[in-house]
Amino acid sequence: AIRARVAAEMPALAKTPTPDQQEAGDVLLTLRDAAYQMGSAPFAYLTMRLVDLGLQTGHIGALAAGLSGLAIVVVDRHEAYAEADRYAQAALRLADEIPDHQRLRIDLFHGALISHWSHPVQVALNALERSLQQGLLAGDNVCIGLALSFLVRTRVMSGEPIDAIL
Repeated sequence: AIRARVAAEMPALAKTPTPDQQEAGDVLLTLRDAAYQMGSAPFAYLTMRLVDLGLQTGHIGALAAGLSGLAIVVVDRHEAYAEADRYAQAALRLADEIPDHQRLRIDLFHGALISHWSHPVQVALNALERSLQQGLLAGDNVCIGLALSFLVRTRVMSGEPIDAIL
């Protein structure tokens, strides 16, 4: 049952990952975008590995990314929007504790794929703008491109005139 409902809604992490565990988590984080592009099964698999690693070792970046991904997975598989929102909000809280180069993907996923389920469009736009700014600072061209693409799409879908966007 989704890792005992993510270890009973994640009590405070008192663990510190070893250098090897930190490196393993960082490697898994680099695979997240590719797993999403490969489809729901690889993404779900990697998401659960991130959640497991985060819970077992205290790797906050892995847990935050895992929870963000888990929000997508539970909607995709079970249409469990309330549960998904809990995971997404927990991911955002954890994201406050991680470096911006890891947080930018959480903001990107939240703005592009999650927030529109139950929040006003401005929530998505704010998350995408944060992701864009973090991507620019980090020189992360993939994140920059995706954030810009979703910023334009979100603004168009919200009814904003194209002339005002471009």
